[in-house]
Amino acid sequence: MEPVLISSLITSSILVTGWFVNNYFNRKHDIFLKGLEHKHEMLKSYMPVAESLLIADQNGFEDNLRKSQILFLMYGTSEEIETINKIVELAQKDNINELQKSSSLFLQKIRNELREDLRIKKLSN
Repeated sequence: MEPVLISSLITSSILVTGWFVNNYFNRKHDIFLKGLEHKHEMLKSYMPVAESLLIADQNGFEDNLRKSQILFLMYGTSEEIETINKIVELAQKDNINELQKSSSLFLQKIRNELREDLRIKKLSN
């Protein structure tokens, strides 16, 4: 074989391999970003629930809590799922004091996770 043909084959092989590797890493990054979007949607879904608790407005509270619970059941960690289920249980029992305490701790955890994901410095508790 001629040296020109060999160098062309090597160059083409390197180029095609680079395309595949680049595509692999881009796809992996896109999947990570999509997961991060779902996580942020899940975490932000709790904000209307917390707002209703803070201003003692029951209008839409149950619907917002159910929507938030569904997202946490789909995308949350086991700890988050346990916490949201506890909050739903407390809401069903009308245990307002415990509900507000649990909600406050959960909101603090959500805030810290969002700040960590966005690379914003944590607030002191």
